[in-house]
Parts: sequence; structure tokens; C-alpha cells
Amino acid sequence: MANYDANKIRNIVFLGHQSAGKTSLVESLLFVSGAIQTKGEVEKKNTISDYTPEEQKRGASIQTAVIPIYLNDVKVNIIDVPGNDDFIGEYLGVMTVADVAVVV
Repeated sequence: MANYDANKIRNIVFLGHQSAGKTSLVESLLFVSGAIQTKGEVEKKNTISDYTPEEQKRGASIQTAVIPIYLNDVKVNIIDVPGNDDFIGEYLGVMTVADVAVVV
């Protein structure tokens, strides 16, 4: 496991209501950054952050997903949280570690 200097780690959380496009935005960021070669789509059930069979069946996130990317010697943790109100606990837990939140 690699060691990272704390000042070279950023945590970015993507927030918004269900079906706002958080997972699609995360896929686009991963693709543009070069972290993935092909951009997944929620409708095709092939996104990086919605990987469980239940999420693919629902077409919606049901748990927080953390996807690390590396940009200019900085580890950036992209955090995709579920948008459904039933998962408010996911929001609250993630906000304690987030450096910034993007509301979609």
C-alpha cells in the first residue's frame, strides 16, 4: 500500500438528489482525467461507482463509493454518495472528511 502525505490528498464529495447526475458526472471526471478508458453509463449498468448488483438493478446508488485518481502528484478521492433521502447517514459520514462538496 502506498503512503501519501496528508497535504497531497483531497476528498471531493458529490451531493444532490437522486437522478441528478452525480454518478454520470463522476464517470465523466474519471474519463477526462484518464483514470478510465471508457465512460460508463448508468443506463448501461457499467459505471465505476454503481458496481453492486443491487445498484445496477435499481439504476441508482445505494452506498457511498470512493474512487481515487491521481493528478499532479495529488491523490484525489472522488466520493459519490446516494441521492435518496433514505441514505442521509451516508451524507453525514462523508461530510466529516470532505475538503469540498459539489452540489449537482
